[in-house]
Amino acid sequence: MLKEEYPSLKVGSDNTGYVELSSEEYEATINQWADARIDKEQRKANQEALRATKIAAYQKLGLTEIEIAALLPSSQVVPII
Repeated sequence: MLKEEYPSLKVGSDNTGYVELSSEEYEATINQWADARIDKEQRKANQEALRATKIAAYQKLGLTEIEIAALLPSSQVVPII
């Protein structure tokens, strides 16, 4: 996917000019970006799973949607359907 988005990479500036990365540098950079993207997606999935677990636990305790919302950080508040 990244290779389709970025078929080649160049480094430099308008002042000094741009140079295309060697194939080894290109592969290393694409791999770094891929690892970072995977890590970000995994952290998001972990946060969503934790949020769902907390909501389920609060529901088992009989808390209302408003009470649950007050207990969760604002980034984790989701309407309960």
